[in-house]
Amino acid sequence: MVKLKILGLSLESLRARPFTVLVPGACLLLLLFVLVERKELKRADVRSIIPPSLEGHEKLVRTAMGQEEIGRRASEALRSLGHDPEGFFYGLEVVMDEEAYEHLRSRHRPEEIESFAEESAPLVTWRVTFFRPRESLEQRERLTVILDAEGRLCGFQGYRYEPEELRQPLSAERLGEVRDRAAGWLKLPASSLTPVESLDLLGSGHERADAAWSVEGLSLGDARVVVSVRQRGEFLNFSKSILLPRDMSYLSYAWKDWEFWGAVSLAAPLAFVLGLCLARPYPDPAVVPFRLEPVLLGSLAAAAATCLVQSLALVPSHPLFAAAFAAALPFFAFLAACLVWTPLDPSRPPVGRWMRLGLITAVPLAFLIMSLACSATLFTGCAQVCTLVRYTTLPLVLFAILLGGRDPRFYAYALALAALSLMPHCVCDNFINHCWIQWIGVSPMCYFFSFCVTLVSILGLCGIRPRLCAFASTGSALAVGLLGLGHQLLSFPW
Repeated sequence: MVKLKILGLSLESLRARPFTVLVPGACLLLLLFVLVERKELKRADVRSIIPPSLEGHEKLVRTAMGQEEIGRRASEALRSLGHDPEGFFYGLEVVMDEEAYEHLRSRHRPEEIESFAEESAPLVTWRVTFFRPRESLEQRERLTVILDAEGRLCGFQGYRYEPEELRQPLSAERLGEVRDRAAGWLKLPASSLTPVESLDLLGSGHERADAAWSVEGLSLGDARVVVSVRQRGEFLNFSKSILLPRDMSYLSYAWKDWEFWGAVSLAAPLAFVLGLCLARPYPDPAVVPFRLEPVLLGSLAAAAATCLVQSLALVPSHPLFAAAFAAALPFFAFLAACLVWTPLDPSRPPVGRWMRLGLITAVPLAFLIMSLACSATLFTGCAQVCTLVRYTTLPLVLFAILLGGRDPRFYAYALALAALSLMPHCVCDNFINHCWIQWIGVSPMCYFFSFCVTLVSILGLCGIRPRLCAFASTGSALAVGLLGLGHQLLSFPW
């Protein structure tokens, strides 16, 4: 009979020594989580969750023009480009190139950055969008004029819903004509525009431009101003923007799924090893000496510390919710005292069947409630780590808890896996996450409730006040579920 082996271990060996695979597997899962989150934080929409701080750079957003003057100059610019604004409404939006701003702020003094902007570097611009009501509602047409704080033209983006013609590379003559037209509109000497290599545009947002030129004499350190053009239907769109040193990291998103799918794939063999242990006999405590109390006490301390920080952060803005988090502190302290006063006894009879079923069921229910409250779907979350928790952490935690009655080491393993969901990853800027997003850019609170329910349920399964633990898990699940429903259905309380 051929024996199946995994990583050189037979099934019998895996069943007898599962943690030789489970522990390295959990460490590898943690590493993949870190890699997924590290890549996620490079996304521009994640970075922009923290608004830029303009302290010391207030002059960048000051303009001598009022709203009417900005509209008038934009209308004049639109006419000079050959488009009549008669019959159009317009809307104003101020935009900052946050990536360029953060890059320059870390390398240059405020007065240098202000001088760079005054020289017509488009660090802060006004986007004036002209539209007609019907065409706007049907998303068929818009004309956007871009001005800097001094009212100088920085770009034009025209859009009309129609099929684009087959594109042909611009000839040398056509490139020269387009360059001269763009230079005239921007009031720049055509001789000051130097061609930019297409590879230098990768990662800049100008990859699809028909051509781009660097403006000589208009740079600050390694940041330079470029003019790019793109023919779109009848419109020749152009823009003046700041080009930073080429950063190819965004191209890594072509590879972005290997960490994610690696973590999902890793969960399968870990679940297989856990499944093998279902037929495993109870270990002899004398042969496998393991004290679960330090793990439980450490988890209680971590949960209490997080509740304390969250409570203090919410006191100024949401005292009611601050009190709710503070109320968990004496509860965790009471459970810790019970654990110290009544050490765990492996020979103690387990809790009843229905109590055990209720405590175990509370764990996946807590994860499901938080998943639905987060994104209203069980399949994807607000970030890749959030999605990973649903496909890896949740089933593995459930399997480990089912095995905890046979071997307390599985309870510790379940807590370690549940702690993976506490990796800061959430970008939902609600009142609970807001303080964490201000501090570190992302929040660990998305599945904090699920971690706490896992901890409390394990305490109950170990015989530490099981009725109280079941009541706490059920009551808190009901409260959090109602909050999630209110958020998704009524936009209350956030």
